[in-house]
Amino acid sequence: TPRRVAIVQAPPNLRLASRLETPPGQPIALGGDLGVEYRYVWQPPGGLSNPTGPNPTAAPTETTTYQLTVTDPYGCTATDTVRVDVV
Repeated sequence: TPRRVAIVQAPPNLRLASRLETPPGQPIALGGDLGVEYRYVWQPPGGLSNPTGPNPTAAPTETTTYQLTVTDPYGCTATDTVRVDVV
């Protein structure tokens, strides 16, 4: 019988700030950079400097919650959110 090897990998350790504050239209960095070997997808993408980047800036005109999904090289994913309050 062929021998099989299973690799057990922990999901990416993603921890965004729960809330950030910015004046209307003022860019703010969202965080989320885990390294170049990860893939990043931010939702909603509108108003972001780079919706597939590790640390985009957002310039919302109203309070918005952004969700980041990170995928590691093994296909494991982690998701977190950050709320940007416009004050």
